[in-house]
Amino acid sequence: METRLGRRHFLVGVAAGTAILAFDPCNHTWITTAHADHPDGISIPALDGELSVDAASLAEAADDFGHIIQRTPVALLRPGSVQDICTLIQFANLHRIRVAMRGQGHSTFGQSQAEAGVVIDSRTLHTIHRFDANTAVVDAGVRWVDLLAATLHQGRTPPVLTDFLELSVGGVLQVGGIGGHAHRAGFAVDNVHALQVVTGEGHLMTCSPTHQADLFHAILGSLGQFGLIVQAHVGLIPAPTQARVLQLFYTNLEQYIADQNVVVLDERFSYLEGQIVPVPNGVWRFILEAASYYTPPQEPDNTALLDGLRPDAGMMIQELTYFDWQNRLAPVMAALRQSGVWSFPHPWFNVFLPGSAVVSYVRDVLEDLTVADTGNGPVLCYPFRRSKLRRRFVQTPDEEICYLFGILRTAPPDDLSVVDAQVTANRVLFEQARALGGTQYPIGSLPFSPADWSQHFGADWPHFLYLKERYDPRQVLTPGQGIFHA
Repeated sequence: METRLGRRHFLVGVAAGTAILAFDPCNHTWITTAHADHPDGISIPALDGELSVDAASLAEAADDFGHIIQRTPVALLRPGSVQDICTLIQFANLHRIRVAMRGQGHSTFGQSQAEAGVVIDSRTLHTIHRFDANTAVVDAGVRWVDLLAATLHQGRTPPVLTDFLELSVGGVLQVGGIGGHAHRAGFAVDNVHALQVVTGEGHLMTCSPTHQADLFHAILGSLGQFGLIVQAHVGLIPAPTQARVLQLFYTNLEQYIADQNVVVLDERFSYLEGQIVPVPNGVWRFILEAASYYTPPQEPDNTALLDGLRPDAGMMIQELTYFDWQNRLAPVMAALRQSGVWSFPHPWFNVFLPGSAVVSYVRDVLEDLTVADTGNGPVLCYPFRRSKLRRRFVQTPDEEICYLFGILRTAPPDDLSVVDAQVTANRVLFEQARALGGTQYPIGSLPFSPADWSQHFGADWPHFLYLKERYDPRQVLTPGQGIFHA
């Protein structure tokens, strides 16, 4: 049975007639009628949703897709309204309770956890309020796949989508949101028109480039440090109906990168990514993966798309609907869930590399990388343009052409030594990337100290500290990133 606190009254299903009456700040526990005479109890404000303290809810909030870090909160809030989030954070400020928001739980190293704090499950706030030709107004818990399905009925689409569409809008906007459209339109955070945010003091604020602009620009990509996104005005553009998808295969890393550099600048493709895949005898092959969107009767010109490119190991071309292309990972993920691999540890590694260093870095990594090191997870390598990015705290190398390099590892579930070794390897690879001017994309499994974060934000660190003091002075929000708490 589930223990709940909500709907303007308190209910506990563990024992009939039992009710949660207060919070014990000394022991970080809830006080029920069984301990109603507890001298240190603090009354809890009423909520529209549910504050759960049962073992199953706490176990879910203590885990994530990485299955590496487990930090158990004292409660999980399933908000029934945005006001619930304000109320909780105001209560947390009074009693020094840390708070994190969890969407689909797709982080890999405890980023959305709050040990001995309260985790907010944003999935109960999942309304698409309205949309027109240019903007969709959605709650933070809305999944991108649901937003896309809704807007396509009106011939519209978000300009930037991540590869995996089952992520929440709020979660993606807190970290950045890179995908195959980044070379044209930047990251997801660069395509937002306005936000509703609950600050670290529990204030609900609306912000945009013209209203509370400092908060608007600070929140996007800030890793949940100044406020929690509860609603977003996501930009929309006209949607095509078809995607012509090209996969170009290379045996030579230098040629692969050279062709990627050409097409990232001339923007001939609507979508641009790339992968590195193993082939027999320990050799790696490189795939330039691109798509050209269109709506019949207009069609792309294959000759123009391939002009000047030199794949030396063949190519494949296929036609998909626009939605099927964007949601292409859905059947893959369904198979992983069915097989149980979804629940394996995922010590992911993700960095941004300067374009000038990508060949040397990737070559060095591949010399030692094996399929066992990846667990058959994909290795990503594709470019984007820094000039397309506009959010201050999304840290990327100081060159126009940058590359995402990611090893999306899967580890065996019954051998923690493998997980530890892969996390250690991630740190070594990060140090090598940082020495070349690289930065981390903070969704992976990478041990990071407050000193690392200071170096990560570099010249922006003093302003980051200023905003933290201004909007979350008691450092209540999102402790799992380890920015202020080692």
